Amino acid sequence: MGRITPLEATLLVVLARPNTAEIVWDSAPMRIGKHYWRVTLKPSSYGKYSTMFQWFGAWDSFWHDDTSWPTFDGNESNGGMPDGIKTLWKKNEAAIKLAMTGNSPATLL
Repeated sequence: MGRITPLEATLLVVLARPNTAEIVWDSAPMRIGKHYWRVTLKPSSYGKYSTMFQWFGAWDSFWHDDTSWPTFDGNESNGGMPDGIKTLWKKNEAAIKLAMTGNSPATLL
């Protein structure tokens, strides 16, 4: 895990715009290994919102949903994603809960 520079954060936002149409809130990207990860909130057909992790590689031009991660496994406690995901969730847990109530914390969108 590592910190990202303001330039990297700006590039991630600008390059990732195409698939953010449904997102109502997203966390600041966090570097985990060689990739950047974020938590997003989207409208859900099962309730008000659902959360999803998304990842972005240096060679990409858009964010990928967590289900496209090469080792994704919905039966695993961490979904088969990197362990740093837990840190990303904990860093944003309060903001996620606030956003789920309809109040909007700071967002990149």
